[in-house]
Amino acid sequence: MNATLRAPPNALTRVLLVDDDPLSCKLIVDLLDMISQTRFHITRARSLVEGREHLAQASFDIGLIDLSLPDDDGLAFLTSASVLWPSLPIIALSGSPTREKDQQVQSLGAAALLEKDKLDPTLLERTIRYAIHQRNLIANMARHAFIDEPTSLISAHLFRERLERALAFARRRDREVAVMIVDLDFGNSGDIDKNLIDGALHKLGRTLAAELRETDSIARLSERRIGLLIEGLINLDHIATVARKVMRRLRHPIEIDGIPQTIVPSMGVATYPREGGDNEMLIREAETAMRRALAEGGGCCRFSSERIDHAANEGMVLAKAFANAFEHRELRLRFYPNIAFTQNKNGLGCEVAWRHPDKGWQLLSTTLTAFEEEPLIKGIANWAIASAAEQLSIWRRNGSDLSRLSLAIPFHCYPTLPLLRDAVNEQVKARAIPPEMIELDLPAPLIVDDATRGGSDLAALKSTGVRLVYDGFGEGPFAIDDLQRQVIDGLKLAPGLCADLPDNQRQISSLRALINLGHNLGLDVTAKGARHQRQFAILKRLGCDSVQLSTDLPPMSADAAGAWLRTAAAPPVEDAPMRAVPPEIIVPTQRSKEPNHIKSPPNPARD
Repeated sequence: MNATLRAPPNALTRVLLVDDDPLSCKLIVDLLDMISQTRFHITRARSLVEGREHLAQASFDIGLIDLSLPDDDGLAFLTSASVLWPSLPIIALSGSPTREKDQQVQSLGAAALLEKDKLDPTLLERTIRYAIHQRNLIANMARHAFIDEPTSLISAHLFRERLERALAFARRRDREVAVMIVDLDFGNSGDIDKNLIDGALHKLGRTLAAELRETDSIARLSERRIGLLIEGLINLDHIATVARKVMRRLRHPIEIDGIPQTIVPSMGVATYPREGGDNEMLIREAETAMRRALAEGGGCCRFSSERIDHAANEGMVLAKAFANAFEHRELRLRFYPNIAFTQNKNGLGCEVAWRHPDKGWQLLSTTLTAFEEEPLIKGIANWAIASAAEQLSIWRRNGSDLSRLSLAIPFHCYPTLPLLRDAVNEQVKARAIPPEMIELDLPAPLIVDDATRGGSDLAALKSTGVRLVYDGFGEGPFAIDDLQRQVIDGLKLAPGLCADLPDNQRQISSLRALINLGHNLGLDVTAKGARHQRQFAILKRLGCDSVQLSTDLPPMSADAAGAWLRTAAAPPVEDAPMRAVPPEIIVPTQRSKEPNHIKSPPNPARD
């Protein structure tokens, strides 16, 4: 039964009435009909199951529950409602209330227990009004405990709670967490009204929220001090990149009372696990670093120690150097043999390299493991996939026998997957390359982060037809669910797992378990980091599908990679005396002057 009672409507109160007795229901409806101050919309349920269905489908302001339902369903309803719908105030009704029953319903969270025979409109209206008011009061108190109302930022209390959860997750996933505390100097702050500061923090919060990820948190810690909790970080370079982005945004002028106001931010940063795993210690270290930034004149970012400051600044300088190298088209691909054990065709792995003005050629994956600027990520993704597809087309025209080309993806931040999908659609299809010949080696953080968001971005990338591989598997904690739910085609074992072969029996047992796990999930398994034939033989015996040679060996140019494809038709990995194969075919002995075939990298915008 759904009914809206007549009355001058100041407000509509939605009532869920759970009662199996038609006469009792009519009594309640008639009483509510006599209340002139409020309009009621009543939804009737005849059983516990029906009541739960209504609560799952709609929201209500008050619940009226008859305790005399068959089999004590009234008490059962209170029990489940206190867990599933704790914010719903419930008034219990009974034909014969007792002190024991009153204490029982009170312990189950009911707002009141009323005797049916003594009900009147005044008593019923007052009890409903008090119950709803109490519910709203508790909700407002809870909101004030967790939200700073003037700015809509989270409170310091909730900030600490989220930090505790973030640290627990980081310990399980082998990730890093950063706490950033920022003091905001509004210049001649004595002339600025508190309401205007609140408005400024509200604007800053919205600006930062648009730049950061949904998993990150922004809190108001005091009148002019905010805290940021950044989760799921990879390393110090990543943290420094995020800190630089936040500082850049905070320096943008904002309008206060119609006047542009420049804010001078002073930031302190502390990181887990460098400062330990205690949330209060991280906050304390970040505050100390922030005070150091203030003592140096403000307007800067300082980490918890000068050593980390120096390392972070080095990362920023390196990032700037790389961006300059990309702008001047100084990227190259470098190639490594991928020897097949279970198939006849060998493959190649490749990584992005760039020329540092002082240090020479650097691997992107080992020097810059995190970017946050989306245009730069997009440009590198387009360039890398265009270069790989172009080289594949050249090798195919020359008749080289290549099963696939694996491209290592060095990015760890969340926009990467959609940008890779766009790059594959634009670059691979433009060159008429079968997409299954391209294999993208994705770092674990990308796969884990996508799993927490439902896996849609990885599924969209997989729909392009390329193969997807979990790179660095076995290096840190992982969840079986991440593998079962995702659309990946294979695993690449972390290079460190092969380091002590064949002497470490414990390592051999670990490798056997990981290889069997991958095969049981229907995935190809590739080992990385093997350097000599004894290791090849052990990996083949353990059931590994292929091995990619160690990336600390000299890379091959495109011409050398083509020669390797023509010569190394089958891998020399038997346990008995190895086939006579020149060593340079398996492992190049001379470092190529140019790590890639492409003298002038394709322009991402043009390709």
